[in-house]
Amino acid sequence: MLTATPQILILYGTWTLYCLYQFRNGDSWGAHILAGVTLTTFTAILGFFAWRIFVVARHTKKSEHGQEQLFLHKPYMRKYGLFYDQFKSDFWWIFFPLIIYAFAKGAFIALGDGHGLIQTVGQLSCEMLLLVLLIWNRPYNTKAGNVLNIIISCVRVLSVVCLIVFVDQLGIAADTKTVTGESRHAVASPRSVR
Repeated sequence: MLTATPQILILYGTWTLYCLYQFRNGDSWGAHILAGVTLTTFTAILGFFAWRIFVVARHTKKSEHGQEQLFLHKPYMRKYGLFYDQFKSDFWWIFFPLIIYAFAKGAFIALGDGHGLIQTVGQLSCEMLLLVLLIWNRPYNTKAGNVLNIIISCVRVLSVVCLIVFVDQLGIAADTKTVTGESRHAVASPRSVR
């Protein structure tokens, strides 16, 4: 297994955001090429491992232990466990929608640059789908893992809902857009006080 795979898996959403932002607003052809090569490479690596895990899972389905074999067979766990070891054996495949979620979220933010409504609605859709998936399946091994991830997902949904206030296309008055501790009232300059 590639030693960089855990880092690629963790940083995939952020890297997708960076690469797609370079495609949209990049300043040179070199940056475009570098973004394209790295995004293609990282996506191909994750795609290869996803394909490989699905092939192994299909193969183990025919065995005595079924897909539980993905968790019992040490070589499988050593090679592919970082993708699915935190999930229940019935939900080993949840890693794949999570990779798609990371890509889609980064894509909406990067490609929607300058269009706040598209970014916000896209992010909200991604977060809502993830929340529904987590509530519907409760795929993590432990009850604490499920509760924690559902709470984190709820906070993400609420954060994106709060961003709606800042979307210019909705026409919400600028007076409601304040920063804590900062006054938006005009301050008279010392010269005008005389």
